[in-house]
Amino acid sequence: MQKYGQVLRTVNSRAGVLLVLCTALVLTGCTAHLKGVSGPVTWQATDLRVIERSVSGAARDIYAFTLVLEETQGAALTFTHLEYTISQPAFNPTGETRQAVIIWKLHPYGELRLPFSSYWYCAATLATDCLRGGAIAPWYHIILTGTDDQGQDVRVAMDFRLPQNPPQPKIVQAREAPPMPPPSTASAPLGDSGPVPFQTVSNRILVHAVLNHKEYVTLLLDTGSTETFLTPDTVKRLGISPVADAPKRTTTVLGGRQVEFPLVQLSAIAVGEAIMEGLQVGVLASFPDAYLVDGILGGSFLQHFTMTLDYATSRLRLVPKDAAVSSPATAAWPPVVRSAVPIQVIGHHILVRAVLNRTESVTLLLDTGATHTILTPDTAQRLGISPPADAPRQTALVADGQLHEVPFVQLTTLAVGEAVVENLRVGVSALFPQAPVVGGLLGGDFLGQFTVILDRAAHQIRLETRQTGKP
Repeated sequence: MQKYGQVLRTVNSRAGVLLVLCTALVLTGCTAHLKGVSGPVTWQATDLRVIERSVSGAARDIYAFTLVLEETQGAALTFTHLEYTISQPAFNPTGETRQAVIIWKLHPYGELRLPFSSYWYCAATLATDCLRGGAIAPWYHIILTGTDDQGQDVRVAMDFRLPQNPPQPKIVQAREAPPMPPPSTASAPLGDSGPVPFQTVSNRILVHAVLNHKEYVTLLLDTGSTETFLTPDTVKRLGISPVADAPKRTTTVLGGRQVEFPLVQLSAIAVGEAIMEGLQVGVLASFPDAYLVDGILGGSFLQHFTMTLDYATSRLRLVPKDAAVSSPATAAWPPVVRSAVPIQVIGHHILVRAVLNRTESVTLLLDTGATHTILTPDTAQRLGISPPADAPRQTALVADGQLHEVPFVQLTTLAVGEAVVENLRVGVSALFPQAPVVGGLLGGDFLGQFTVILDRAAHQIRLETRQTGKP
């Protein structure tokens, strides 16, 4: 998992108030009308909320929302440049402008959902110079530029003014709080989640969940994680921080390092209408620079469901794995191309066979939490593509919040059954020293080009793609 982005700070000299925002994962924005149209895209700001989170050890009032982009003309769009101006009439009416290089892909008639947030805090030495109250609603002007699938330039402009007091998310309360099951005992899954919107950040999926019928959180959906994890701040808000003699487990992170973590028990975790009661979860400081991510939705939860990820429409569906489930409903156009491939289930892990460069058959771990597909050094060596000393590198953020540098090489093709992606740039890193049969991770850069249906009961994964065209 890559690091989420750098922090930008702008200081107002009059009041000593700092506006802090994170690019990539936690950008900022909204609108007086909260929706609009620009070029081939309709956009909307939704899921507005003000929350308190710990940032660098200090409590901050965070203003968060989701920016929804929808393509309207049947063309695939790739945005490569972001320019945004953030202002607030009382403190910085002219605003501060920043630019960033991005890769945001929008499928034909598809939907992309992006998490945004910002916060203010006072840097003045005198309390009388500071604002009082909660989060302050900033104003934004955002411009996205890129190209469509015909190489034509595309420009999308948005102006936002966030309302000062957004309504908080509605949480359906249980009629009666269920009794806490005995330790280590989880109930059978309840309910079909229905179509749950998810956010996408650098090929990763963020989904909202409700913990213990009261706490609204954002979790990274990660099929590569054996456990479901919550951050220390999240369990503290729930009032269930681990005790000194709490049971512990270990997990292996990118690079092969072992990390120990304590366990706590949830009375319930709900994603849409899908609910698990009595689930034990790990406590791990996973995202030190991404204060909106409250944990990881991993195999201990996902193993109970058949999971459908429709990347084109940004929708997740979870159905109890013993229940019948059909492919997502599709219109008469365009036709759907399906590839069904057997999977191997080991514990909470999903293994799938793939063919690299049309010659090398390997076993890959299905990992929605990985931004990129990763190969082990042995696999890269067999392909003759071991990274040279001057290979491009990226710094990844692994599950326990530590940094790990990964070199990258180019694949000609990667095929899973009939599903093929060409010219894929993949990382090379040690993964699981105790499992040499695993040749790498199948990450979000590959999976994000398909609708993925993971059927554990049938021991099968289906990859679907819709042919482009006009309705």
